[in-house]
Amino acid sequence: MNFFNQYPFLLFIFLCLNSEQLLSSDRSAYHKALADMLVLSNICKQHTLANDHHKPCIIDPCCKEGKRGKRGHKGATGPTGATGPTGPTGATGNTGPTGPTGATGNTGSTGPTGATGNTGPTGPTGATGNTGPTGPTGATGNTGPTGPTGATGNTGPTGPTGATGNTGPTGPTGATGNTGPTGPTGATGNTGPTGPTGATGNTGPTGPTGATGNTGPTGPTGATGATGGCGNGQLFLNAFQMSNDRGGNPNITFNKVFGTVSSTPAINAWILSRSEEPQKPISVQFAIPQDIDTASTIILDIHLFINKISGSSGTLANLQIQTDYAKSPQEIGSTAPATGFSETLTTGNFTISEPTGSSGTQQNLNHIVTSVKLDGTKITGNNWGYFALTRIAPTSGTEYNKNIYLAVLAIKYTRVCSLE
Repeated sequence: MNFFNQYPFLLFIFLCLNSEQLLSSDRSAYHKALADMLVLSNICKQHTLANDHHKPCIIDPCCKEGKRGKRGHKGATGPTGATGPTGPTGATGNTGPTGPTGATGNTGSTGPTGATGNTGPTGPTGATGNTGPTGPTGATGNTGPTGPTGATGNTGPTGPTGATGNTGPTGPTGATGNTGPTGPTGATGNTGPTGPTGATGNTGPTGPTGATGNTGPTGPTGATGATGGCGNGQLFLNAFQMSNDRGGNPNITFNKVFGTVSSTPAINAWILSRSEEPQKPISVQFAIPQDIDTASTIILDIHLFINKISGSSGTLANLQIQTDYAKSPQEIGSTAPATGFSETLTTGNFTISEPTGSSGTQQNLNHIVTSVKLDGTKITGNNWGYFALTRIAPTSGTEYNKNIYLAVLAIKYTRVCSLE
């Protein structure tokens, strides 16, 4: 066991590695452990003899370390040797897992503001929005102090004297003063010539009227005078009461007669094209007035508008009016027992003159009226009426070669005094 006295740490190692064998009741295991110990002892002896005893025993488990001597003086540090060449960089190891994010550091101070860039081109102005409602008027502020009165300007030259005003009315005559005392009567002079006779004085008031005398006998009654009329009547039919075979609304609107803004009122009418073009009769039906005197003159006035149209020529126009009247019940039409139109009339030639005052996009219209006489005997006893109007060629001269426009039809008549 001298070996373990010399190398006690080996004894510790041996006991740790063979504790099971030493405590075992198996004797063969015990003997094997001792044999292993002897082998290890011999290895350490040989190692001790073969190695330099000046090396520290701490790096050699078989070395026995003696007592440490006193520390000698620290020698001077030798010069640093030259740095050897850098070895090759080893392979980069795998990146470790990302560590937790550190706390956010304090925000650094704000850097200086950069120079202002050039201003871009101004964009197009957007559409003006609707004006908002006017807000309530704010309270009136306090009146500021009155400023100093400015210096009085120089007096201007005196204006001319105004005309003398009318003399005011004469005031009332004052009261007559007291009559002075009568002087002594003078001597009577010679009688002078007689003066002219004075003017006649005013006539005195008329005396009261005497009593009325008895009424004389009544004279014979005179002849009865003619019965007076009951005035005139008129039935008018405007463009919206008319129609043609294509519809019931006027087919032209003039919206620049009274101005050119969107709110300008318009005038509606029906086109009457020149006679050589296909005609679309303009028709209207109406109730015959109950108070029309068919024995008197009945006139149909036709109101027309004329427009200013470039390239126009000719100055004459002529219109045809076909009429029909019926009572109830009665068939109307062209096959018996119906009798067709009651009458066909023409206006005869009338003159067309275009307006002269149009300016720019504004357009004036010229209003003209032409008339025909209706046959009262055709109307008597009927209560429904119908007119159909077309344009025909003038009987002579040159026809106006542009459209004219029908606006209103008016029936003018004498009224009867009593209705049955």
